[in-house]
Amino acid sequence: TQAAQGKNQQGNQHRGQAAFQMQLLHRPQHHDFQQGNGTMYYYNGDVYTGNWYEDKREGQGTYKFATGESYVGAWKNDKKHGKGRFDWNNGNYYDGFWKDNQMSGKGTYHYASGDSYTGAWLNGQQHGRGIYHFQNGDRYEGGYVDGERSGEGVFYFANGNKYSGSFKLGEQNGEGTYTWSNGDVYKGAWRNNQPHGKGLQTWKNGNIYEGHWKNGVMEGEGVLVANEVVPNRAKILSQNVERMGIKNCIVTSEYPDKLARNMSAYFDLIVVDECHRGSLNEEKSKKDCCK
Repeated sequence: TQAAQGKNQQGNQHRGQAAFQMQLLHRPQHHDFQQGNGTMYYYNGDVYTGNWYEDKREGQGTYKFATGESYVGAWKNDKKHGKGRFDWNNGNYYDGFWKDNQMSGKGTYHYASGDSYTGAWLNGQQHGRGIYHFQNGDRYEGGYVDGERSGEGVFYFANGNKYSGSFKLGEQNGEGTYTWSNGDVYKGAWRNNQPHGKGLQTWKNGNIYEGHWKNGVMEGEGVLVANEVVPNRAKILSQNVERMGIKNCIVTSEYPDKLARNMSAYFDLIVVDECHRGSLNEEKSKKDCCK
């Protein structure tokens, strides 16, 4: 046995007497180094098997911790450095590149929950471009800063909804577009995952609101345009708008192509729904209904 140094999974050093078995390939004059390939048994239960250079782990090696974790991969100057895999005792594992004992470079982190992240790392945190798959089917593709979604990205929800735009501190912040699976669209400002500021909401049925939002609710000044091509239904729509107390609302009964020609300069986007064939006679339906 001889004095040796070991490292726990965080890279902190501990000292003590340990048994060391190896083939000594190089013994410089006046020095006695652990060098070459060998196995170190630490008194805390850790075991390292692999290459050494001048008493330091260097090259390829496997470190098994008494706690159940393990690292298999490259070492440099006694630290995890290069390509390697670390398995935690909770079922998580990382397979990718390391630098000075930290996950740095490209790699994949698998969580025991079923989530996974593949992309850039820096100093042990997600940093740069990456893809995060959630166990529930959600997926994020975009930028990360210090472990948080930041910058431009796209979040795909398992239910078919999608957000494309700016992120900050892990949440939808800045300018972005949210598209619902049913065809509704919001385009504008966001704060903490909610529409906040100026934005345009269009509904599949052709209703439009352009104005200010606060914490996900329409607020301040804006114009809501609600259109129903069938006159009788437009009257009912108008009554509903009045009953709900909606202000700054215009109810129209016009064909979508005419609305598009007359209002396209005012709105950023006009969305129309397909006409109900049964509401008009067959000849008029074929001529006038939008497709």
